[in-house]
Amino acid sequence: MTAEIAAAFCEDGPRDVIGHSFGATAALRLAVERPKCVRSLVLIEPVFFAVAYQDRPGMRAELDAELAGFGQALEAGDRRAAAREFTGIWGDGIPWEAVPEAQKQLLADQIHLVVAGNAALNEDAGGMLSPGVLQGVEVPVLLIEGSRSPAVISAIHDGLAARLPHAKRAVIAEAGHMVPVTHARQVASEILRFLRDVPG
Repeated sequence: MTAEIAAAFCEDGPRDVIGHSFGATAALRLAVERPKCVRSLVLIEPVFFAVAYQDRPGMRAELDAELAGFGQALEAGDRRAAAREFTGIWGDGIPWEAVPEAQKQLLADQIHLVVAGNAALNEDAGGMLSPGVLQGVEVPVLLIEGSRSPAVISAIHDGLAARLPHAKRAVIAEAGHMVPVTHARQVASEILRFLRDVPG
């Protein structure tokens, strides 16, 4: 659904598409399903866990264990606790106690969306790991990650770099998953350097 929405912005020609986290996974799916929409791809920490699980089967149990508190809170219906647990791993490093009340409430209200994408992220519902699919993405791709991000991100990037024929990688020192927020200047610099070399 998200890839279809993104395609609506490409009706008059291909775009340089930049996505972060879930958005990066949607951007990759856009390139797979609508290749004429995409001139280049910048994927910042795509949470396409299925890649890591396929290449490193033990990693799923590791991530499940890391997210156990989040899952338990959701199961108990405690959305605030779920948001706190989730942002402790995937947030920008700000302690939950320091997050403004309005933002805490917004996170709690939307936390169910994290698991709504499980079929696409964990099970590859879009079939992007089918033989030859990612290998057929012909556009230049930049994979950006933070050096302090969860280990699964590096595994995802390893898997994507092995499959995407024109992939380059960049690591932002001392950054975590929210690298475009916490290290915006460094991320922008990497993106601009990459785009200068994109043909056409």
